[in-house]
Amino acid sequence: AWSSPVGSRAFVDRATALTAEARRIRADAVILWLIEEDEAPAWHVPAQRAALAAAGLGCLVMTRRRWDAADGAADEIGAWLRSLER
Repeated sequence: AWSSPVGSRAFVDRATALTAEARRIRADAVILWLIEEDEAPAWHVPAQRAALAAAGLGCLVMTRRRWDAADGAADEIGAWLRSLER
């Protein structure tokens, strides 16, 4: 049976998986965007943030957000990205 490695019931080290994927695609930074309706991924944020920091990757954490970004998310992301350019 197929199972998703990112599903809410997956038994996977999400911090390691996220960091590995960020390295694979040569990301400079990561945005963790979690919508209000899905609280399960928030439990993994502290470990993900620590793993990304250890890998030298910037991280913007956006929790309890609207799915449609109508809560000012675009402006926050833009400001954060501009701060990385300094």
